[in-house]
Amino acid sequence: QWLTLNNPMAPQEPLFAGFSPRTGEGDLDRFVDIIHGARKDLLFVTAFVLPERILDALLGQPNDDVLRYGLQNTASRITGFHADRTAQFAATALLNTGLEGWLRENMKGQKGNLLVHTKAIVTDFTSDTPTIISGSHNLSAAASNGNDENYLIIQGDTDLADRYGLELLRFYEHYRFRYFAKKLALKQVKPLAVDDSWSDDYYREGDLRALSRVRFCGR
Repeated sequence: QWLTLNNPMAPQEPLFAGFSPRTGEGDLDRFVDIIHGARKDLLFVTAFVLPERILDALLGQPNDDVLRYGLQNTASRITGFHADRTAQFAATALLNTGLEGWLRENMKGQKGNLLVHTKAIVTDFTSDTPTIISGSHNLSAAASNGNDENYLIIQGDTDLADRYGLELLRFYEHYRFRYFAKKLALKQVKPLAVDDSWSDDYYREGDLRALSRVRFCGR
């Protein structure tokens, strides 16, 4: 209760340092409000099982105009969400060559199945009004009312949002590559067409790939 009274949520502050445990889950309420407030895009990498209302907010409504790219680590798998909640991929494969041999060897002694420990969200990354949520808080009820956690909510800092956003996209692209590399090896997907027909979807009105193209062009 002390933190609830002495560290109240302050939505108007451009930089807010929050702490837990607190009562009433006001921090989770604020996180949901920020995520729902995204108007252009949403980037996220999260660990552990999330409360339904946080997960629902991250995934949004099918076919809305918010571009979504993210990774959620649950149990022994990483699920990637791209463009729309109807499209996702599971990315747990360790590739057979290169650095992956070292990773496979060193994961044997790892306790648990945690593959990603980052907890960060960036809303409206491509706009002039981004918001960042980052810290030790894992967006769970336990982190709100039971654990000793911290987090920053940073609003309007485009320079920092660029750095956070690119790091989250790096995670996303890494695991998406693993997913498609495994699919390609199993001949479950085809490589790009040799002509330019592969790009048609990126210019088709209403296609999510077209939305991705214009968002990352700053439109």
